[in-house]
This record gives sequence, C-alpha cells and structure tokens, in this order.
Amino acid sequence: MIDTTLEILAREYVQRVEEVGSLMLVGLELDSRRELLVTHRMKHGMGEFHLDGINKYCFHGRGCRFENDNLKIDWDFGYDERWCGISPWMLFKYIRDNKSINEFCDGDQIKKVFDSWVADKKMMIKYGLYYFV
Repeated sequence: MIDTTLEILAREYVQRVEEVGSLMLVGLELDSRRELLVTHRMKHGMGEFHLDGINKYCFHGRGCRFENDNLKIDWDFGYDERWCGISPWMLFKYIRDNKSINEFCDGDQIKKVFDSWVADKKMMIKYGLYYFV
C-alpha cells in the first residue's frame, strides 16, 4: 500500500513541477526550459522573484522553489529536457507541506523504496536524482 501511495505522489510531484515550470515560462515570456536555464538564470542568477503578484519563485543551486497560497514545491532540475529529477527529501517536503498523509516519516524512507524500484528497473538514478522509466 505504501509503495502504491508513494508512486502516485511521486508522479503527481513531477506533474506539478511541470505545471509550475510552464507557468514560469509564461510569466517570464520564455519559450523553453532551456531558455530559462541558459538565458534567464545565467543573466539573473539565484534568488527570489514574483510573477503576477501571487506566485513566488526562488532559484537555488540545482533547482527552484515555488510557493503560493495553494502549493509549496521545491525541485532540482533534471537532466536533458526534464523539468525535474526526484530528490527523496524534496518529495518528502512536498508531501509534508501539501498533503494530509503521514505514512512517510522522512526522505530516507522514500529513498529506500526508490532504491528498490531502481533494482526492479521501475526507476533509474542519474546525478543523484530519481526518474521513472
């Protein structure tokens, strides 16, 4: 049961990041994720910015954090054209901050499940982040 719930939440997390990323592109009037990372982020660096007075973004190290009244989500950008790879700890924070589910006590518990999924070839790991295959 926990594995099924975790898979649903992890896939939802990726979908939400993709939705937030699309919102960011529209708000910044950019055409692609690549343009965001190569042009905008290089030009403006890390730090916080607001779009439309509601949505707050903050670029950090490998990723971005998004926050508004309905959603808090933090992610690391994925390789190639993927909006994100899944960090077990960032997924844990997403679940903790946005869901009323307390089955997952920390990112280490999620990492153990993800590692078993890697062994079963349901997931892969690249640059320390997990991806569904």
